[in-house]
Amino acid sequence: MNPTRHPGLCTRRLCLQRWSLASAAAGLALSTPWAVAQGAKRLKVGLTPFLSPRQLMGTFEPLRLHLAARLQREVEFYTAPSFERMLDNARAPDQPFTLMPVHLALMAIEDWGFTLVARSTAESTLALWQPPEMAAPWPADAAPAAVLQALRGRRIGLSGALTLAALAVERWREERGLVSAVELRPHANLSGAVLAVRRGDVDFVGAPDTALRDSLPPGSPDFRRFLTLGRLEAPAFVASPAAAPADVAALRAALLAFGGAGTSFASAQYAAGTAADLSPWRSYATRARQLLATAAETRPR
Repeated sequence: MNPTRHPGLCTRRLCLQRWSLASAAAGLALSTPWAVAQGAKRLKVGLTPFLSPRQLMGTFEPLRLHLAARLQREVEFYTAPSFERMLDNARAPDQPFTLMPVHLALMAIEDWGFTLVARSTAESTLALWQPPEMAAPWPADAAPAAVLQALRGRRIGLSGALTLAALAVERWREERGLVSAVELRPHANLSGAVLAVRRGDVDFVGAPDTALRDSLPPGSPDFRRFLTLGRLEAPAFVASPAAAPADVAALRAALLAFGGAGTSFASAQYAAGTAADLSPWRSYATRARQLLATAAETRPR
């Protein structure tokens, strides 16, 4: 780990302030040094905070149960209140594994010596979405210029400024000359962005279809797609330098054996890979470094 890469990001208090999904039903619990000492045999895995803690708990429970059965040890999933905190937690010695967006996974590999464990096979389509009760049907043969014109003066809700989806929407807006015409509003997670569009605080949600599907209650109507922006790769599991090689190999084997349905991000299957597989997202990793450096410079000391 290069301690000078993002100065001031990680402190002891922030690294320990993570929410245990296993305890979320009884309230948001904090991991403490005592709990870490008592749980030496537990495998602690951080999750990308793209949903609220309660939604993550339910959505990823099948994977947690699968890993516990395959590894024959207790597995605890953790999340964080922000993507910045997720990165702090990932570098804490008591959390050897983290599921994070691919551009942040690449950054962790290149900057902090992390190892790629496994990649999600989920195919994601990034789009602008509206809830069915609010969306007006858009003609399928509408001219692209007319669609872009319709976006002027509109607001797009996003799941955090550091997410791959947020950075991709930001780039898409810039490439089409809409920086001053379309407002981007990051939220703590996708659950917050979905709530915002239902309340009318934003006009669209910018999100991958797989993640959006995880954010909606089972059986609820799908959101309507207003405009497709491109393709995204789903997050990947990475191991910190503190992870034991045997644990890395065991977790990789367990993830590759997960027989998810593949209809959403959380239920997708996993595949092996190398850091080179993440290289298409290097420009987004560079942008994330810039945002983190700016945040570190402006944070009160």
